[in-house]
Amino acid sequence: MSYSLYLWHWPVFSLVDYKFYFASPMFRVVLKVLIAGMATVATFFIIEGPSRTFLNHPGRHKLAFVFFGCSLVTLVPLGIAVRKSNYVNAETSDVASGGLIFNRAAKNGSMVLMGDSNGSMYGKMTKELAEDLDLKLNVISVAAGDPLPDSSGKPHSLWTDSLAVVKRERPDFLVLVCNWKDKLKNDEDRLAIAVKELKKVAGVIILITQPPELPKLASREKIREGSHPPFIEEFQERAARLESERFLKSLETENVIVMDIEPLFVGDRGGVRFADEDGRQLYQDFSHLSSLGANLIKADLVNTLMQHKLMLRARIDRS
Repeated sequence: MSYSLYLWHWPVFSLVDYKFYFASPMFRVVLKVLIAGMATVATFFIIEGPSRTFLNHPGRHKLAFVFFGCSLVTLVPLGIAVRKSNYVNAETSDVASGGLIFNRAAKNGSMVLMGDSNGSMYGKMTKELAEDLDLKLNVISVAAGDPLPDSSGKPHSLWTDSLAVVKRERPDFLVLVCNWKDKLKNDEDRLAIAVKELKKVAGVIILITQPPELPKLASREKIREGSHPPFIEEFQERAARLESERFLKSLETENVIVMDIEPLFVGDRGGVRFADEDGRQLYQDFSHLSSLGANLIKADLVNTLMQHKLMLRARIDRS
């Protein structure tokens, strides 16, 4: 039975801490012990014991291996599918062929999501949005990738492949999201160069600003040790983020839109909104939003798309 307990304790302990991060240590310990203990006893007597008795019979050894193989064939693809459905992110090798493509037969236009991990954190939301609005979607955002050109003129493959996709798709909307604070730290001109090239072939470019960054005190470990909101973004991080946002806004034109999402993630006392009213976390880590956090910008993005869809239609009609 100790092995069943070994298998259960880690997911139970992790999920209890994730869900009840503001609860007292005693409450969490008692809950962990109760859930892990009940799960251990149940699986030992209902699954493990009967299975061992049945499969250890000499005539059923082959069946045991077949069962093990079928479990792997079923559970590994299922795990991969669950991950891909909840984190829509292209690999570098996917981009040249168009990235991840959804809703191919859409009739209301097209959209491309381009960027790094800050772009991919909106992947699931934009996929759902594309389905709602009947838009074709190409996701070419790559976690840990750098989709912007070098201002020195030296091209790199992710930029050239991304630009080639946008030229080929000529999307009505291009949503471009990066960790602007880091990407523009030493070379702001690279974004200006990218926008200049991209707006030649995209109907509307939407640049989404970064959410405020959580301080180190906002980790679940620190919260369990007694840290509580409001969590204030560190001064240097905030200053660097706002400086990059000022540059983004300087690029705004008729078909280059900057969505400033900071108001959605700053509370009344100036603290970063760590969780919603029901205690559900809006951040995946210190700088990336959870799927719940990403969904907070969905309504504003839909309004932006619909408003500029009408402008694009009027421009096409005039031409």
